[in-house]
Parts: sequence; C-alpha cells; structure tokens
Amino acid sequence: MTAPNSWHPAKEVIEGSNIHQVMLHNGFERYTDFWKWSVEHKEEFWEQTISNLGINFDRKYKTLLDLSQGEEKARWIPDARMNIVDSCFQNDDSAIALVFQEEGGELTKVRQKELQDLVNRVANSMVE
Repeated sequence: MTAPNSWHPAKEVIEGSNIHQVMLHNGFERYTDFWKWSVEHKEEFWEQTISNLGINFDRKYKTLLDLSQGEEKARWIPDARMNIVDSCFQNDDSAIALVFQEEGGELTKVRQKELQDLVNRVANSMVE
C-alpha cells in the first residue's frame, strides 16, 4: 500500500517549470510519456538538458555516452573537461540564486553575487 502524495504543485508552477517547457518542445503532454522517451532516448534527452542548462565545457565531449564496456560501466561525457562554477554563475549579480528557510525562521533569499562570494571564500580556503 502506498501513501497518498501530501503535496502537488499548482498548475502555474508546473507550466512554468523547465521540465514542462522541455516536454512541450518534444511534443509531450503527459509526464509519464516524457519520462519513457527520456529513458529510451538518453543521448537526445541529455544533449537537450546540457544545452538548456547552459553548461560550459573547457573541452567539449566527443560523445555523450560511451557504452563500449556495457551499460553497467557507462561513461557519460568522457574526455570532457569543465569547471561547474563556470556554468553556475551566469545570472545577473542581483538575481535570486537560493531561497531557504531554517526551521521556524523566515525565508532567506541569497542573491547571485552573495552566493558567488561565498563559493569563492570556500574555494580560496582550500589548499591543493
């Protein structure tokens, strides 16, 4: 017996989501059909996802998925080189990057520039 879902996003939230836009772009109205397509067409799905997310590579991959050693040893974007930070900080400095709430507290919003400064503080404190 499965428990009923306790929360469902509003229709406006669903229709404003990135995944809904990708579903429409690919001609899907039902999530289950989209999910099945994404599993059966992994490379096309992930090519679109990488593009939609604006992920930057220092060295682009030649193939997205290498199954030459079997599915159990799949290699995703082999030979690619990237620094994920180059892809994460593309918004305007004043854009809201994070929203969180500590238990019993108020919603806290962190702007892009604040987040980047925090990430830089952590990165600069690490020694190779």
